Amino acid sequence: MAGSTMRTHHPDHWYVVFDSRDGRVVHVHQFICADDVEQPMDPKSREALALEAANERVPSADLRVMPVPAGHRMEPGVTYRVDTESERLVEDSRAGLRAGHIAKPN
Repeated sequence: MAGSTMRTHHPDHWYVVFDSRDGRVVHVHQFICADDVEQPMDPKSREALALEAANERVPSADLRVMPVPAGHRMEPGVTYRVDTESERLVEDSRAGLRAGHIAKPN
């Protein structure tokens, strides 16, 4: 088409900031890049911004940043943690107990 410009779609990037002592996720940060941006932010800069945002709310020297693997879907209402041994993002089955919820017996 005459006069049209090609737009490049940049994927969203997700990062979790977690407590390295127990793997508890304290912040989830999503970066969305506008289609008309030629050079999206590099991974190290995204990590630094995610950590800075988390430190404003939960200051700690023990916070670490991890990119959410491409294709991993963060489900609403699900609590996640980082398995500190394997450095993988996992669902936190202990979350209900920490929040004071007690499972009813069947």
